[in-house]
Amino acid sequence: MLAKILKGSKDKKLLEHGLDKCPSYGYYSAWKEIDYKKVQAEIQKVINRLNDAVRIDIPTL
Repeated sequence: MLAKILKGSKDKKLLEHGLDKCPSYGYYSAWKEIDYKKVQAEIQKVINRLNDAVRIDIPTL
């Protein structure tokens, strides 16, 4: 869903929930060469980096 928001999708559910009002809605809409899969891949990279940054090894007793 985040990729659809960033691309400015006119998806029915997205519009029903008012997500077209989100400040980042359509952020990538001008870049036609960037498709949903590329946006999703970038989102996943960010999630992975954040996950690596906050990963805490909890010692076992």
